[in-house]
Amino acid sequence: MARGYHHRNSRSSFILHLSRPVRDIIRRSSFGLIIFLAIVLILTGKSENAKVLSVRAKVMDVLTPALQLVVVPIDAMRDSKDNLKTYLFVHDKNKQLEEDNKKLRVQVTRLYQVQKENDKLQDLLNYIKEMDYKYISAKVVGNASGPFTRSALVNAGEKDAVLKGQAVVTNGGLVGRIVEVGNRSSRALLLTDINSKIPVISLDSRERSVLSGNNADSPKLIYLPKESKITDGEVIITSGDGDIFPAGLMVGRASKLNDGSFEVIPFVNWHNIEYVSILGMKEETE
Repeated sequence: MARGYHHRNSRSSFILHLSRPVRDIIRRSSFGLIIFLAIVLILTGKSENAKVLSVRAKVMDVLTPALQLVVVPIDAMRDSKDNLKTYLFVHDKNKQLEEDNKKLRVQVTRLYQVQKENDKLQDLLNYIKEMDYKYISAKVVGNASGPFTRSALVNAGEKDAVLKGQAVVTNGGLVGRIVEVGNRSSRALLLTDINSKIPVISLDSRERSVLSGNNADSPKLIYLPKESKITDGEVIITSGDGDIFPAGLMVGRASKLNDGSFEVIPFVNWHNIEYVSILGMKEETE
C-alpha cells in the first residue's frame, strides 16, 4: 500500500511540476495588469470629474473580466490537481481491492477442496460401516500402472497393520487387493489387471464365475455355464469363494457382448479414486 501511495504522489508531483511554469507566467502577467489598473483607480479614485468617472468605469469594466480570465485557469488547475489526486487514490484502492479479492478466491477454492475431500471420506466411512468390517483408510498417492499391469500406490503399510491380500474398496465398490506391503506404503493390484482373478456371483441369477482382468477398463466373466442365466445389466458381487475376498462386495454390472460372453462395467471410477479403505477382519457382533 505504501508503494502505491508513493507511486501516486510521484505521478501527481510530476504533473504539478509541469504546470508550475504556466502558473508563474499567469501570475506575473496578472500581477502586472492588476498593478497597472490599481494605479489607475487610485489616481482617479477621488475625482468627481465626469470624464474621470467615465474612464474609471471603463477601467473597472476591463478589470473585472480580466481578473476572471486570470482566476479561471488557476481555479481549473487547482480543480485538476484535486481531481488527479482523487483519481490516483481511487485507482490504487481498486488495485488493492483486486488483490484482496484474489486472496479471497484462493481461500474459497481451498475450503471447497477440503469440503469435497471430507464428503468423499464420509461416503467411504458410511459404506464400510454398512459392511461391519474393520478398515484402514488410505490415500492414493500414485499410479503404478504400466503396459502390462494395473495398480495403485497408497500411503498405508506395515505400520498401519496392512497385510498382503487384503481387499481394497471405495464407496463405489471393489478396487482390488494389496499385493505388496512396505513400512509406510502399499501397492494395490486393481481388479482390471491381467493377473487379477476374483470369484464373483450374479446378484439375481446367483450364477458363480470368475472376474478376469484384461488390462482394460472392463474385465470379463469367465467359467460361466453354457446356458448362463445372467442378464444384461445384472449386478455382480464377490462370492467369497476361496477366502480371497469377503463375500458381498459390490463389483459392477454385467454387459453382454456380441459373442455372447459378458464383461463387467465396474462401479468404481478408475479416473477419480482419491481415498480407499483396506478391509480387515469383520467386526465381531455380540
